[in-house]
Amino acid sequence: MRRRVVITGLGLLNACGNDAEAAWKSCVEGRSGIGPITRFDAKAMELPCLVAGEVKGFVAEAWVEPKEVKKLDLVALYGLAAAEMAWKDAGLEAKALDPERGLTAVGRRYLESVLCPTAVAWFRAVIQEAPHVPELRETFHAAEGGPVERALAGYLAELARRGSLVLDDPLLAAGQFLDLVRGRLHRRALAGHAETPTPAEIECQVAGAVRLFLHGCAPAAPGAAPPSPARRVRNPPGAMRVPKSVTRSRRSK
Repeated sequence: MRRRVVITGLGLLNACGNDAEAAWKSCVEGRSGIGPITRFDAKAMELPCLVAGEVKGFVAEAWVEPKEVKKLDLVALYGLAAAEMAWKDAGLEAKALDPERGLTAVGRRYLESVLCPTAVAWFRAVIQEAPHVPELRETFHAAEGGPVERALAGYLAELARRGSLVLDDPLLAAGQFLDLVRGRLHRRALAGHAETPTPAEIECQVAGAVRLFLHGCAPAAPGAAPPSPARRVRNPPGAMRVPKSVTRSRRSK
């Protein structure tokens, strides 16, 4: 069964233009986006090629909250900007952004990718060799989540800005969501389980992760009292109680 795709909106950000109209105009007029590399000194690095197709005049703050810009790399920022352009080009209202639908789509794709045999083999190799190879361990920690986690953080930051979620750290929240999505099925694959998860199992695990994540990040209902501060419980039920005489004797020492 083939899936049919309908293009409802366009978002372009490339060397020929920072939106669909500008990029198309450059193509029609035969103007190339290739030019000298300006982001770093390619000549000093003695690179064999000194030209590239750079995006020019991109202002990340026009698409992402300034405090989130430093947490995302340029690839993620470009993707978020292009997605926002396509969203607006499709004529969709901002209030139509559905966190459950978006997170379900991201979670499904992510879980399918980490469950593929190549990804599972990579995780196993890291787990086995990382204790003996510090460089591999550091590389794994630096790359864990990678562009997926950073792009998801930008999406979560936008949801928080629109009041759909309450988040203190979108990047941390993105990692926590991906951990929930991997869950039991990924642990089972790492343990060498021979059976491939069925589409129904993947859907069930993703749906559970989305529900749990949204429950923890949902805005408070109008008029609801703020959560009370955590209180220290001196002797919770079932805890061992220390006689006062022993406590006094310890203090005297």
